[in-house]
Amino acid sequence: MAREMRVEGAAEYELWFGIGRSKIRFSKREFCLVAGLKFGCLSNIINEEYEPVDGEIHERYFNNNPDLLVKALQEAFKKVEFKNKKDALKMALVLFVESILMGQDYRHKVSRWLLRLVEDLRAFNRFSWGKYFFKMSFNYIKQAFCDPIEGKTVARYNLYDFPTSFQVCYKHFS
Repeated sequence: MAREMRVEGAAEYELWFGIGRSKIRFSKREFCLVAGLKFGCLSNIINEEYEPVDGEIHERYFNNNPDLLVKALQEAFKKVEFKNKKDALKMALVLFVESILMGQDYRHKVSRWLLRLVEDLRAFNRFSWGKYFFKMSFNYIKQAFCDPIEGKTVARYNLYDFPTSFQVCYKHFS
């Protein structure tokens, strides 16, 4: 099993693990090599208040439902008659991000900021997916190796969102 290691001189966003007799680093570099996602400035759209806009896919196909679940998105994608090809593309992109990159369960609510971002396909393509998912993956991996808090049950080795890059590193060296 892997054990997190303390390495002198390690960068802030860098994790080191002892796997067998090898030292393995997980950082932005390894994440980029495996994920191939773009790094850059992170858009503030994630933190902005969500305001539904008339004519967007959220309004057109889901009546601005604030509790839209991934399952409803999946079902609509299979059954709905799209008004145009761009709507189909936008819904497919949201599904891809939620189901594949984020690895969200079908019972999870669709991220509202993602519904807004997908309406501007240029902004969607410029979004710093690498930085966003690296930060999330780093934090989840860091939490997975923390010791349980006294008196509380803490799930260990649960990796959410986009841990594929970590899993590839782990499989390669185990």
